[in-house]
Amino acid sequence: MTRGAILAVLIAALVGPGPTPAAAWPVLSGPYFGQKPPGMRAELFAPGIVSSEHHDDGPPAFSPDGRECFWRVMGQRDSAKTIPGLMFWSREEKGRWTEPRIAPFSNPYGAGIPHLQPDGRRLYFTSRTSGQSRPGDRHESEWQPSFVDLTPSGWSEPRPLSPPIGSRRLTFFSVGADGSLLCVLEDSATTPAGTAVYRIRRNGDGFAAPEPMGVVPTGAEQIVAMPTFSPDGRTFVFTARSEQGLILKVSFRLQDGTWTAPRPLGDDINAPPQTKFAGFSPDGRYLFIVSNRPAADANPPKLWKTDAFNGPQLPPLCDVYWVDAKTVEALRPR
Repeated sequence: MTRGAILAVLIAALVGPGPTPAAAWPVLSGPYFGQKPPGMRAELFAPGIVSSEHHDDGPPAFSPDGRECFWRVMGQRDSAKTIPGLMFWSREEKGRWTEPRIAPFSNPYGAGIPHLQPDGRRLYFTSRTSGQSRPGDRHESEWQPSFVDLTPSGWSEPRPLSPPIGSRRLTFFSVGADGSLLCVLEDSATTPAGTAVYRIRRNGDGFAAPEPMGVVPTGAEQIVAMPTFSPDGRTFVFTARSEQGLILKVSFRLQDGTWTAPRPLGDDINAPPQTKFAGFSPDGRYLFIVSNRPAADANPPKLWKTDAFNGPQLPPLCDVYWVDAKTVEALRPR
């Protein structure tokens, strides 16, 4: 039995039998699923494809040419059991995007938000095995940072990510332009998450020791999550707490190497009740955000089939939006 067949059996055992909603997968071609690029206001991204009636928890990870995509979906099984996150995958083949399917290396017990290295050769994510936690247990401390490499025969088997961070824990991370990990480190005994952002550079087949990046949010109310940098390294977007809930803030690198005090992104991006998690497109032209705003077009029915989910997802639901990155750049001090 092939590994793909084994994975299908495992997932089927976890989610059980059930009907698959009808879907009509459209003909899509071109970068970013052939979607019309957004303007200066946030727009729902790829309705029925990436944004759906399920909980779309995290910005999508696109290949450098925008023609391969990974994203995380949380769904409900019979309105009773939440699948803690499955990674779906699609790519353009012979001029047409394939119908999304579970990524070949995705763990049926849960996958975190994917992050592609800028050259598209390595994908980072978090996952867990049956030995780490029960399906449905959503404690982030149970999740193991992992990665897969692109080989001539396809994506490799997942391997654990073990940077030299001692007793600290890699909580939230993204990938920089040079392949470094950009992360928040947490030591539950002494240091709360959100006090600093670190760069962990590649060192051969491993990683060097963490280096503080000098980006320190101001204000005790801020908790950094998903530290995301633009491809040119000059713009830093992260998730923070506010009286509203989770919002996105931005800091800009100055010519002397210091960073500006964080400020909220505009009201359009930080629409209530909350906006969490952001990621830039590989070329830096667009910013993807995750939001649960009550828009008229929110949570559209998906256009693809899966046996992983069959019940209605319990709220709060999230969708993926995108916006021209010039909206963010307009906040840079002159």
